[in-house]
Amino acid sequence: MPGVFATHHDEILKTFYNKGKETSINNIMHTWALDHKGNCFSCNVFVKIIPAIKNYQIISLIHKINDNDYILTDYDGQISAIGKKAAEYLVTEQNKIIIGLLIFGRFVMLFFQFFECKF
Repeated sequence: MPGVFATHHDEILKTFYNKGKETSINNIMHTWALDHKGNCFSCNVFVKIIPAIKNYQIISLIHKINDNDYILTDYDGQISAIGKKAAEYLVTEQNKIIIGLLIFGRFVMLFFQFFECKF
């Protein structure tokens, strides 16, 4: 679950346990989830309570909606979750930048070494 939703999720559960009522039960809700690699995706979730003799069970069904990419942020703009394609792009671009900086840094070092010997 993306971190930006985790605190709300805990509050929803506390309200349900204390009051026994919740509007998200037995309704299809649109939300975002994380896959096993931590990538964010858009989905519909259906939550159902199954009563038992001494307790109850809560089950949910998660249906991935599309293959679009998302970046979820909190109110302060801090990234909470990111989709697979965006993550791959950022990692690739970040690596290009790091490699470029390393090459540039090596070039600058060689440049100064070359001209130190000349002066």
